[in-house]
Amino acid sequence: MIGDGARFYSIVKRLEDFSVDFSKEGSTVTVDATELSSIGNRARFKININSDNMQVTEEEIAGMYDTFFKEPEASGESVSATGTGLLISKIIIEMMKGKLEIKAHGEKGTGISVTLGFIKAGASED
Repeated sequence: MIGDGARFYSIVKRLEDFSVDFSKEGSTVTVDATELSSIGNRARFKININSDNMQVTEEEIAGMYDTFFKEPEASGESVSATGTGLLISKIIIEMMKGKLEIKAHGEKGTGISVTLGFIKAGASED
């Protein structure tokens, strides 16, 4: 696959860090990727980052895209973060014509998913 490796790494790293920072101690954070489609010279992938213990409401999710979002009460400890990682990730994802979704799963935690398209290696951008 051909894409912007630095931006892709930045997105996954920021979202993974966000999930870890806002999960309670002892939580499990998983990252996986799935190919959604492959048509011609293009492929779309979905990257899922899930925490079994980051419990947020739909109302809190709406505010997560605000500049300087922080939720230190999530872990019961102060989080040393600037609060811009999620917003920066969202901007980069949209620049890459992708989609960022955050979904609350109640007692099962919270899931973050990113859908991005890539050009297959050896193919042109046509």
